[in-house]
Amino acid sequence: MKILREINDLGTTVIMATHNADIVNSLNKRVITIKKGKVVKDEKTGKYS
Repeated sequence: MKILREINDLGTTVIMATHNADIVNSLNKRVITIKKGKVVKDEKTGKYS
């Protein structure tokens, strides 16, 4: 996770697909939730719920 934060801090967008709420919540970055192939939530400083 440290390397992903460092890359992001340098201005590069990092895209990650995960179901791990702890990882998502620790990053506190944009969260896009997709269900059945459709975007159902898009939050700039979101949390996984």
